[in-house]
Amino acid sequence: MLERQKFKVDGYTADNLANAKICETQTIKSHVYIVCPHCHVKVDSLPWRSNYGNKPEFAAGAPGKLDESYASLNRRKPGSELKCCLRCGGVFLDPRFREAAIGGYRKPKNHDALAVFITLSLIVAIIPVYAAITGNYRRIDSFQDFFNLGTILVFFPLVVVPVVFILVRKQTGLYKNRDELGSSRARLKNLDYLRALNRLGRPLPVKYQNIIEGRPDDESIYRALSGSCEFCGYLLKDPELCRHFGSPLMVCPECRKLTYDGSLCELSFYPPERQQREFDAVQSSIGTVIKAHTRRAVISGLIAALGLLALAALIYFVFLAPEAPGLLGYSRYFPGKLRMVSMILAVLATVIGFYFHVKALMVIMQCSGYRRISMKAALAESEHRLRNPEYAANVGEAVSLYESSLSP
Repeated sequence: MLERQKFKVDGYTADNLANAKICETQTIKSHVYIVCPHCHVKVDSLPWRSNYGNKPEFAAGAPGKLDESYASLNRRKPGSELKCCLRCGGVFLDPRFREAAIGGYRKPKNHDALAVFITLSLIVAIIPVYAAITGNYRRIDSFQDFFNLGTILVFFPLVVVPVVFILVRKQTGLYKNRDELGSSRARLKNLDYLRALNRLGRPLPVKYQNIIEGRPDDESIYRALSGSCEFCGYLLKDPELCRHFGSPLMVCPECRKLTYDGSLCELSFYPPERQQREFDAVQSSIGTVIKAHTRRAVISGLIAALGLLALAALIYFVFLAPEAPGLLGYSRYFPGKLRMVSMILAVLATVIGFYFHVKALMVIMQCSGYRRISMKAALAESEHRLRNPEYAANVGEAVSLYESSLSP
């Protein structure tokens, strides 16, 4: 049985950084945990999460994997990527974390949606919690019983406390991430630390590759990889859902370098004989995303509808029908525990199905907006942007660097 052990994020020396290794993993009861590769001790109780990537390792140097690595890095928690084991002092790469100075501390937008979903789930759980706390199961026979002073006194803290807790945690996390940003910048000034990250396969932005190799920074146009600046690694935006029409150039607010996003098509820059083909390819890409999310919307919508129908039937038979037993009142054919579990499952199916249904619909609406544009309108917008000679020159330079098959 592996011993639980913590780690520290300082104590780096030139020797232990030179001997740094990629972490090992240990599967315990279907959960994957990080293990120190030097002394083979479990470092903490935080399991590997699937949204960090398929494997707890980086795929630097593999063809076509750099962009994928950036996408998985942005989903990881800000923190030190190289940890010192408290037991043996060895340094290991912990890919559950990412350096905040590279990607920034801005949280993805889906965290706010997740917070709302958790809040709704907590509110849904209030009914059985109230019944368990009061113990007056048979008094919950109708909706009127919920509007007395005792019920309000119980429900108020159960609703307010979780909401306040989430808001406080969110604000506290913001300040912690700001502190982590300063610590990360300090770590990345250590040349041995950077060399260890690079040797272990961490896909470093060009800025830090230049520091390692002693090259000066140039004023070239860099790519936007999964929404991140190729030069400094800053998260510019969420990755595009699909290829669509728009300006492919953006100035990084962190390093002020010009970036090029190949997922945005500047249609009029293509030769006339290729414009129709590129327009059809973009429309096909948009259609593929719409089709996939339409399937998700239908499935999640059916789950929400079935949950809502089950909930309506339960409300009628439990609360409104003649001789209704109430939530946990006595009934020979429909026991109280079964009623409670059925209500919880019906409400959760409704909330979860509705949440994913709305999420899929938002993607469909966004992609449908991309698809509604005609080729004539796309060309007109593109030609308007390219009338700016400086912009046209920058697009031409970016295309010559990153799209060799395209000739202006």
